[in-house]
Amino acid sequence: MNIKTDYPRISNLPKEHLRELWLVSSDEDFDQLINNSNGKEIARVFSVLDEVSLRRFFSVAKPATIEKVFSTIPPRNINKYLFMLSNENIKRSSLP
Repeated sequence: MNIKTDYPRISNLPKEHLRELWLVSSDEDFDQLINNSNGKEIARVFSVLDEVSLRRFFSVAKPATIEKVFSTIPPRNINKYLFMLSNENIKRSSLP
């Protein structure tokens, strides 16, 4: 599967395959997929990712991608994502 050609946009992907796509795609490919997506599509992805997947996303995503994601997250869910992001930043800063 080539994420760039098979699924250039998340809306072309059945919801039941979103989590699997994240698990098998490279970090760079998934980052590009998010950047090619609109807010509604990004919300679809984040609705199916578990905590481990979310932590992976926040640890590898580019700053512009994280900014785009936060601009699409409903206010009622933002604390959960901020907590995960802050934990990843703590882990990164504690590395030698």
